[in-house]
Amino acid sequence: MATQYSVVFEAFLNKISDDDLLSIDETNRNLILLGLMRSACAEFKNLCVEDLSKRDDTTSEFEEDLSDESIEILAKLMVVEWLGQKVRKNDWFEIALGTKFSPAEQLKQTRETYNEAKKDAKKSMIDYSFIHKK
Repeated sequence: MATQYSVVFEAFLNKISDDDLLSIDETNRNLILLGLMRSACAEFKNLCVEDLSKRDDTTSEFEEDLSDESIEILAKLMVVEWLGQKVRKNDWFEIALGTKFSPAEQLKQTRETYNEAKKDAKKSMIDYSFIHKK
């Protein structure tokens, strides 16, 4: 049985609040989500019991039935990538403008959230690897 990308996308979207992302038309939003998911798959591929490379972007599905645990880890890794993009964007604007693009406290909070999301995703992968001993 296959797992639709939309299942992973939904798990990711339930973890974030981003009105800008949600306001984008579905086709473009799915392209963004696909990019985030590809990064997540690359990060998780060596630990995951399911073969994450067996997927079809045309039908938007994984060939294998992903476990809830794998879907959750992919969603967490997508959050890490999404937050990383926000941090890099803020850093780029600071450099380009020679000033803070956003209040310093907001940038600090985004970085802290990114670091916490990264730790959480790594912990989930470590726990997963002990359970599945791959």
